[in-house]
Amino acid sequence: FKQAHPDHARVLCIGWSPLFWGACEAFGMDEALIKMITEPQVFDAYIHRQNEFYLDILDRCAEAARGNCDICWLGDDVASQQSLLMSPDLWRKRIKPHLAKQVQVAHENGMAVLFHSCGSVRAILPDMIDIGINALLVFQTTARGMDAPSIARDFGGRLAFYGGVDIQQLLSFGTPEATKAEVWSNLRAFERCGGYIVANSHHTLPTIRGENIVAMCEAVREYS
Repeated sequence: FKQAHPDHARVLCIGWSPLFWGACEAFGMDEALIKMITEPQVFDAYIHRQNEFYLDILDRCAEAARGNCDICWLGDDVASQQSLLMSPDLWRKRIKPHLAKQVQVAHENGMAVLFHSCGSVRAILPDMIDIGINALLVFQTTARGMDAPSIARDFGGRLAFYGGVDIQQLLSFGTPEATKAEVWSNLRAFERCGGYIVANSHHTLPTIRGENIVAMCEAVREYS
């Protein structure tokens, strides 16, 4: 594939391996959030063990992918559309050090890191940059604090942003003309700094109109 398609990026995806959301699945969201504060030793022990399990898989996969894959996809869900699900300080203390180890493995094997977390993650974007995450997927511009102009102003050139074209309303119920306008607006915001990858803001939904996906792609070609 690499020789046949030298202009394509190859992505290593070890599967859904979330740290915080894994704890929510194990304890229940309410209980996981409570344990972060009232029983931190229990929460930390779980996260540590879970990350050791993920790192074992990632180590073996990344070594096998070295020289063949360009990007390593990692992910966790830590935010709603209004804010993080915990305070930024709690995320930094309980999650960030473990995620940093995953990022390090990817970099040691020659891959950039594309990290998934939807919602309002603005508060921890500097931390993502700090531990070496290269790009955020998805870029949900309708979440609080995630508008393209201010994100480009504060983080453009230091982190790439993948997405930015709303699926909840625009692509599902909007028009091709409105879709193109959104794409052009986002591109203008990142024009001076780069680091924006046009795409729908999350997985494809049955409600998305095909003509809006076509318009999104056409808008990129037409942008000048």
